Amino acid sequence: MASCRDVVLHASAAETTSGSQIMQIDRMKSGIFWLDVTACAGGSDTLDVKIQDGPDGSLWTDVTGLSFTQATAATTERKAVSQLGPWIKASWTVGAGTTVTFSLKGHMDEV
Repeated sequence: MASCRDVVLHASAAETTSGSQIMQIDRMKSGIFWLDVTACAGGSDTLDVKIQDGPDGSLWTDVTGLSFTQATAATTERKAVSQLGPWIKASWTVGAGTTVTFSLKGHMDEV
């Protein structure tokens, strides 16, 4: 019987610096990810977000189709992928002088 799991890679919060979140997803292989930007103001007014995967939590490869469109204002975007893991890394880059409030969540399924 297949299982599923909801994941939070970035809880809704204001960010002024770039960062990342690493998570082991084990048997979860496919998923849908939501980026929800609720505010973007100041400086360069940009947020870039992508999800990578890897075999061991230290080596990373960009996942085709899991780079979100650069956010310059409030927006919501959804991305789906059919093969991941067993580790994922969400990375975000905040433009200089910008404050961005966003969340990044996913719903993972076992394949």
